[in-house]
Amino acid sequence: MYSSLRAGDPLVRVSSVAILLVLILVLLTPKVSLADSVTATVTVGSNPYGVTSANGYLYVENSGSNTVSVIDPSTNAVVDTLNVGIQPDADALVYGSPAYLYVANYGSNTVSVINTSNNTVIATVNVGANPDKALSDIQNGEVYVANYGSCTVSVISDKNNTVVATVYVGSNPDRIANDWDNGNIYVANYGSNTESVINGTTNTVVYTVNVGSQPDGDAYDHANGYLYVANNGSDTVSVIDCSTNAVVATVNVGTGPERMVVNPPYIYVANFGSDTISVISGSTNTVVATITVGSNPY
Repeated sequence: MYSSLRAGDPLVRVSSVAILLVLILVLLTPKVSLADSVTATVTVGSNPYGVTSANGYLYVENSGSNTVSVIDPSTNAVVDTLNVGIQPDADALVYGSPAYLYVANYGSNTVSVINTSNNTVIATVNVGANPDKALSDIQNGEVYVANYGSCTVSVISDKNNTVVATVYVGSNPDRIANDWDNGNIYVANYGSNTESVINGTTNTVVYTVNVGSQPDGDAYDHANGYLYVANNGSDTVSVIDCSTNAVVATVNVGTGPERMVVNPPYIYVANFGSDTISVISGSTNTVVATITVGSNPY
């Protein structure tokens, strides 16, 4: 008989016909590929910009038709189309019962509030000029909206859907992120090459951090307590220690870094201009891999 078969071992003689037949079947059976494939194509509005999941549905902001398409993923069918403001291009989800979706309308300087339990727009909130990004802070029950055209952040209470504070930040605030450990909100100011640090309790700017040119992406890594800032104009990522609000590293990445995703211990940076993904190690803050992808990853 035999004790085991290992990869690279020579073929061993066995006395069991059953085992031999099993080996032959395995060798003759074609390998199955589990490659990704398109299972459905769902028609939504014009220029779909983003997708959010809530209450068992998918919500798609259609920037070109000023609507939000509601998709039932069990049937891949659009079950509702909601009219919102002009050029919706960002949202923030507030979890609860029910969950509310806050949609930033860049072209009408408003935020539409959607009740996801019945898919109705229940409020329209006036904010600053060109609201470009939104973020919900579950710690203080507020939604932060970066107004690209007015150098402000509007703070909306999710209790009554009114603006409770307007915070002045740098020029062209474009991205926004939470530091869940310290309760701060970080705002990337594309036009002034800075990060504004907002205290989530007082809604005031407590620090301004100089970063690279045209910061256009923020991502917080809970594992190490660092904020990663993608600097679109200088092809770098600034690493901020959120306990001190000091830049502790500057990492060279691809051309035109935009969005980032944190999956500890790595940070993945989409480089719009070089068609690559830079993989940064969160323990060393160095690029450990560069992955070639499709055109203009965003």
